[in-house]
Amino acid sequence: MNKHTKPRIGTMNLILALVGITLLAYTVTVLIMAAHYITVPSELTVAVFGVCGGECGIMGWIKTTKDRQQEHRWQAEERRHEEQSGPEA
Repeated sequence: MNKHTKPRIGTMNLILALVGITLLAYTVTVLIMAAHYITVPSELTVAVFGVCGGECGIMGWIKTTKDRQQEHRWQAEERRHEEQSGPEA
């Protein structure tokens, strides 16, 4: 990395940070509501955690797919390199 370039946060890392902040803010808000009103919005809680969990699951699937594709590229390069170098004695 060039010393003049700024380190960038990746898109997935940014989304994970936003999901974490959202869940933390929601949890704190619900705890405050529960203390004042003695009620918890259960449907909203299920929806918020479902959406955030689904988003994290999709990002995990995308990351796994990217890693597999990279591994296949590396294996193909390795095979090509072995074929070009020929049999070793």
